[in-house]
Amino acid sequence: MSQSTPSLQAKFRRFFRKRELYLRSDGHIHYIALEPYMLMVMVGLVATLLSITIIGGAGYLMAGNTVTTLRANLNRNIEPDAFSSEKPLSYYQNKLKIVSGSTTEKLKTQKNKYEAEVKKLRDAYELQLAQFQSSLSQVNGRMVKNQDAYLKELERLRIINAGQKFDTNLPAKR
Repeated sequence: MSQSTPSLQAKFRRFFRKRELYLRSDGHIHYIALEPYMLMVMVGLVATLLSITIIGGAGYLMAGNTVTTLRANLNRNIEPDAFSSEKPLSYYQNKLKIVSGSTTEKLKTQKNKYEAEVKKLRDAYELQLAQFQSSLSQVNGRMVKNQDAYLKELERLRIINAGQKFDTNLPAKR
């Protein structure tokens, strides 16, 4: 073999040999050693980013081409005079009234349906509220009666026991 052409392995070793970086800042010198494996990783990252950029750009251009082609095909399928400037404005206004009229009717029907449903729910709520208020009035009436009876009984016991001393030391139950 001739010595004039170095082998691939020799080229690889020469390119990916240990590199040393010296950084000087504010009078201080910093030393960074880049090992061959670090250089290989960095070259791999740069190559990956470059290939992603190229593939992404090509994909973007192809997508743009596809969209343009689809638009052209859509335009071919539309009848030629669908939006002719020769037709008067009233022609398009009439078409719009027809379309919006049917939509307006549908919306009015839905609105009436929802208003009826809301009225039905409101009536049911008010009926239930009236029932609750009625039962609350009944409970309050019973409480007033019971309170009056309790106060009368308390007054009666006070009159009976007037002057008597209550014994707080009651005998224990056996």
